[in-house]
Amino acid sequence: MPSKRKVELAVLALCLNKLNVKKKKKKKKRRAEWVKKWLLDTDKHTHINLLSELRTYPSDFHNYMRMDDETYHTLLEMVTPLIEKQDTKMRRSINPHERLTATPRYLATGRTFEDLKFTTCISPQALSKIIPETCRAIYQVLAPQYLKFPTTEAEWKEIAKNFEERWQFPNCLGAVDGKHVAISPPPNSGSYFYNYKGFHSLVLMAIANANYELIYVHYVHFVHSMDAYQMEVCLVADSSTYTPPGSFDMEDPDTHEIQNGVRAGESNIAPLASGQTRNSSEGAKRVRDLFVDYFKNEGSVAWQNRLAGLSDSEH
Repeated sequence: MPSKRKVELAVLALCLNKLNVKKKKKKKKRRAEWVKKWLLDTDKHTHINLLSELRTYPSDFHNYMRMDDETYHTLLEMVTPLIEKQDTKMRRSINPHERLTATPRYLATGRTFEDLKFTTCISPQALSKIIPETCRAIYQVLAPQYLKFPTTEAEWKEIAKNFEERWQFPNCLGAVDGKHVAISPPPNSGSYFYNYKGFHSLVLMAIANANYELIYVHYVHFVHSMDAYQMEVCLVADSSTYTPPGSFDMEDPDTHEIQNGVRAGESNIAPLASGQTRNSSEGAKRVRDLFVDYFKNEGSVAWQNRLAGLSDSEH
């Protein structure tokens, strides 16, 4: 008699053969048409026609594109070399003008690709590739000018000078704040993007100079509070360790490439000297008191008591 092992293998072979027969019998569903006919008639249905009309109504154009006509064309000239595609024998490519107009509409309205296809006359599948690509191109051409992070001592001193002259705030190198930007979480992400406010989000951290101009922005996730994130820039694990330079991801100011920092499992955390007090030094306390006195007197601004909920008598 055949052994039990041989019987099991025979049964398994029969099952696999049956599955293969079923797969061969199952016919692949043919597409009714390669592309919907109305999507091919771009010149008739696209919102590009509407934009042409809106140029005679500047306020409506700005409302639709979130920028004026001159700014739009300047941006189009800058990104065209990065997003332009070649036509093929089979079909015409989606030109830079169509690609760029779709991107601000998506960013400004939050509409789905399925909904956006009716105004752009571009399929959702194409939009899912076009919009991220165009966003990267916009960042690449604008970041060196409008998100220029200081790299020299003179640039930092200029920022500090502006804060002191405009806001009576000496020795300030930037205003840091963050915001939870609500998102629809990716599939199977669980509570990974869930924050303490009760919704899913990415955290946007930004640093601004004295003229309300951003000099650095960064998205992070899996952070339950902005205070915690800002502390993570300085501290990791516990109070007995610190993070030396190179521990965190950084952006190269010239090439705008991300330079990876420490990853999970790597040991780049150096120990702090033991036996030292963690209390503020007397010198630090004196500096704090000097700032308190300064901002309550000659360094005060007209609106600070109102925003702090204080009356003039409490000043």
